[in-house]
Amino acid sequence: MKIIKFLVRVSPYQAGETAGFPDDVAKGYVDDKRAEYVTPAKAGKKGTEGDGNPPAGDGKDGAPSGTSEA
Repeated sequence: MKIIKFLVRVSPYQAGETAGFPDDVAKGYVDDKRAEYVTPAKAGKKGTEGDGNPPAGDGKDGAPSGTSEA
């Protein structure tokens, strides 16, 4: 499995989109100069760290900040 970034529109993908394909399929797109391989550093998640879950609260039990419990 390889991750590639499309350089041109290849239906259903737009230029700039990334997708994962079996090695032989990805190689075909790259050899045809329609895509380039994406290195793991380029494939990182935007705006997240770790496992992709939002950061935990402030560690206090109860209602989230800015709300009140009745």
